[in-house]
Formats: sequence, C-alpha cells, structure tokens
Amino acid sequence: MISKDDGGMRAWAGRQLGMGPGRGAARIGDLPDVRIADLPISEAAKRELAALGNDVAAPGNPPSMIHDEATWERAKDAVRKNWDKYSEPYAVVMHVYENMGGAVG
Repeated sequence: MISKDDGGMRAWAGRQLGMGPGRGAARIGDLPDVRIADLPISEAAKRELAALGNDVAAPGNPPSMIHDEATWERAKDAVRKNWDKYSEPYAVVMHVYENMGGAVG
C-alpha cells in the first residue's frame, strides 16, 4: 500500500523509474523528466495533456482521460516539490499516475 505522506509517495515513485517512459531521461529529484511525446497514450490524450501547460492548477485538470481523480491528485503531489524544474510536469504526473495503477482511457 502506498503511504499518503509525501516522503512515502516520492520513495514509491522513485522505485518505479525502471518502468516505461522515463528510462534514460534526465532525473529531477526522484523522478525522470518525462516528455509528453514519450508517453504510451493516444495522440488526442497527448494534445489534451499538452493543453494544460505547466500550471499546477490548470483548468481542465484532471484531463478527461483520467479515471481515478484521487490517484491523479496523489501523482501531482509527488511531482509538486520540483514542479517548476520539469520541462513538461504533466507528463511526469501521467508517468507517476500510471505507475500508481491509475487507468487511462
């Protein structure tokens, strides 16, 4: 079970780095600097994610493809500490969300 505290979330996400997008990406803190283009999601989903920009409180957040808003918020919390350092922070959130078992569709 994932701890709800921020430290536990970062540690869990850090253990997931060897999976999927982010392998070989520059690391910031515990997470890779994942790019939207690298995510295994549809082109429409990539456009929707890109439209959020870099604003942590962007309108349309979470995107319509997200099925579990609570998990999405936990993924955002894991990224929040270094939010401004990521090129595309919502790509990193998506990476963490999927590794937390969040469904995309």
